[in-house]
Amino acid sequence: MERKKLQLDFVTIITLLVGLATIIFQIFPPKTPTDQVRSAIYFLAILGYIGLLYFVMWITDRVKSYIDQINKNTKEIQNIKEEMSIHKHFTEIEKRVSLLEMLRKNKKGGLSIDPKWIFLAILLILFYLYLRSIGIV
Repeated sequence: MERKKLQLDFVTIITLLVGLATIIFQIFPPKTPTDQVRSAIYFLAILGYIGLLYFVMWITDRVKSYIDQINKNTKEIQNIKEEMSIHKHFTEIEKRVSLLEMLRKNKKGGLSIDPKWIFLAILLILFYLYLRSIGIV
């Protein structure tokens, strides 16, 4: 599995600085009770917002990685389809070539006639002409 490096971009640095400043300021609260309540509410709101921000950033990273994986798989599927198509055409051509080679080897097509039958037919014609010339037929 691939390990991700910690990426510190501008948004992350600003968020960390705001979070640290908020925590430091909360350690030394204001003097009046209304300001203390107000600063506590803002403190919780800032921490909640930072948590929400990182959750949204995590979700968007996950979605981006899923989309990248989908695009990668789509490209792989297209490559496999092209290879299968090429392989299919290659097997068709291979079948045709093997069929032609078999026909060429066997030469048992419908029009191929054995030469001895031709010689036998010529011999029978000559024999018939011979018998006719001597008056038997």
